[in-house]
Amino acid sequence: KKYTVYAVQVTWAFCGEEATVRQVMKRYSQFEQLHKVLSKHVPEGRTNVCGTYVGLPAMPAKRLVFSMESVFLDQRQHALGAFLQCVMAQVTDYIQGNYTLPAGGDGAWQGMLVSTMAAFLGVDCGGGCALDA
Repeated sequence: KKYTVYAVQVTWAFCGEEATVRQVMKRYSQFEQLHKVLSKHVPEGRTNVCGTYVGLPAMPAKRLVFSMESVFLDQRQHALGAFLQCVMAQVTDYIQGNYTLPAGGDGAWQGMLVSTMAAFLGVDCGGGCALDA
């Protein structure tokens, strides 16, 4: 069975240390599993009054017929990149203390978001690091 693997470039740095860059390979099904785990804890995404996106963005749609076409794969790669960038922007804001809580939120989900994304990207934060994907 054919499938596509997406290369994700990960950059992370511990406080005061030089940034480390590496590449991890992920299948679409792994992104789906990540979204499923996050959706149990992270509020549905929306833009707040300050224009900042807060919460979980939607996953790119799964397509079964002709899913190996290059145009479709390019679009999916772009959409998965946008998904990761949106989630990672919130991780970075949380680590730096620059985050905005959604209405009625207590912020507990943001700590879970950081640890889940670190695990997904194969990064051991050891209690505190800056991530970017």
